Formats: sequence, C-alpha cells, structure tokens
Amino acid sequence: MIGNRIYHYTTMEAFYHLIESITESKDKNSFVFRATNLFFMNDPQEFLYGQKVLMEILERIERDKNVPDDKCLYDFFVRHKEKSIEQWNRTLLDSIEEQNEIPYAIAFSHHKDSLPMWLNYGNQGKGVCLAFPEYRANITGLGLSNPGKADIEIDGSMSTKEVFYQSNSIINQNNKKTWLYKDIENLYNKLYWGIVQKGNVNDWFSLQYAVIKALIIVECPCIKSIEYEGENECRIIRRLHQDYKGDMSELHFRCNNKGNIIPYVNVEIPVNMLDYVRIGPMADTELSKNTINMMKKKFGLTFDIKESKVRYRIL
Repeated sequence: MIGNRIYHYTTMEAFYHLIESITESKDKNSFVFRATNLFFMNDPQEFLYGQKVLMEILERIERDKNVPDDKCLYDFFVRHKEKSIEQWNRTLLDSIEEQNEIPYAIAFSHHKDSLPMWLNYGNQGKGVCLAFPEYRANITGLGLSNPGKADIEIDGSMSTKEVFYQSNSIINQNNKKTWLYKDIENLYNKLYWGIVQKGNVNDWFSLQYAVIKALIIVECPCIKSIEYEGENECRIIRRLHQDYKGDMSELHFRCNNKGNIIPYVNVEIPVNMLDYVRIGPMADTELSKNTINMMKKKFGLTFDIKESKVRYRIL
C-alpha cells in the first residue's frame, strides 16, 4: 500500500476479536472496531482540555476579525453572568451528554514500532501492532440549517484527524497559524462569521450557544495536553447517529478489566486496508506467526506479518 501509515497497538485477544468480527460486519469483509466514548479514555482531561484551547483560538480569530463585543463567542460565558464559567461548562457538557452528542474515538499512532506504545497499549509488548494507510474522510453535512433558530446539524459520518498537542502557544514558532488554528477558523467561518456580518438574527444567545457547542463537539476530541505528545496520535472520530425518533441502536456497552462499563460504537474498516501485523517484542513470535497464519487462511486475508525490532527483556 502506498502512502503514510498509522498504527493501532492492541492485545492479542483484541486482535483475535477483530478477526472474528469480520463475520459480524455488514459487508462480511470488514473489521469491526470499537470506538470509545471520549469521557472513558485514559486521559481524565479528555475533551475538557480542548475547550480551553478552543476558546483561546476563538479569541484570536475574533479579535483579528474585529467582531463586535456582544457577538463574540470566546467570552460568551463571561458576558452571561447568571452562571459562573465552571457552571456554564458543566451545563454545556451535560447538554452534550443528554443529547448523546459525545464523540467516540479509535486511537492510532504514527509510531510504527515504539517501545512506550508497546508497553502502554500492546499488552506490555505481548500484543500486536496493526498497520493501516491513513484513513481519512471529510466531515460532511455540517452547517446551519436554520440560523435564526440556531439549529446546527452535525453529521454522524466518520472523520479522521490528527491530535493537536497544546504547548505554549496557538501560533507556531514562525508566527504562523497552526493547522488546528486554521481548522477552527475554517469551521468558524462556515458556522458563524457570515451570520455576524449579516446581523439579522433574532436570538443571538441561542445561536452563539449552539455554535460554541458545535465547535466543541467537532474540534475538542483531537486536542490534548503536551504530556501526551509522545503518543503522536491521530484518531478516527465517530459521532452517534440518531434519527428523529432518538434511535440509539448504534450504542453498545462493554465491561473493562477494572469492572467499569464503557460505552462504544462500532466502526467498520475494510480488511483490505490492513497492510501488515507486527508481533510485539515480548510475544512468542513463532507461535503467534503460526496462529495468525491459520486465521489468515480461514478468513482469506492477505496482510503481511512482521516482527518487532525492539530489544527488550524483563529483569
């Protein structure tokens, strides 16, 4: 396969279930991955941290555009003093939770044979690393269907985005806009800037609140603190699709090894996109190779099998 690859580190057990999931996929020719609710990831500040960065970038965007003070989004919570900023954030998150708009994610890394990734996500080096070409899709159907009523539609389709690791500045060292800045600015222009210029909205409060909420849902899933930069992550982001009746049939639950119930949604990735499987440095290589080859034969799969080049031993 040509192009950049991304890598998913996982356990042998999870890999086995992925292979078995082919028979459960809609086309009987895809892996069924589980995308996890962002509030159940290993970073306790997941999704929350992104709100702070988003507001910093919005401030810069709106100052550059000379947006009138009463039309600015970045200080919306400050202007409306009926609640504290913390209470507004909680209200916003509660609304996202209640309406089942929390994004779900599958994590990939750009590190192809990384000891820290093996130790953290590959069952202490006894698991596997799955190599895929970068799997990208643009967000579609995102817009204002009725600006006057602030009815913001976010499509349930899949999108893949890089994770932005916030350090000291939203502008890079060459005083140029980061890709995250450009991404937020582009979405801001689509959702809000044109409406500000027209200025003929009856309910600015509802509109601004809805736009902030939409920006948070779309942008915050891929903003993390600098402590996680070593993972060099990108993500497949999935939003729960609901019809007008509120159907939540796509939502599933599993229990993790700590006894916690984790919400997830299924994401199907065609089996022919799997380039190769790398066996971890602490796995029984020959035994693993034999078993994986048997699974390949049973399901008619064609991916390659590689060994980790990491040298590691437990003393």
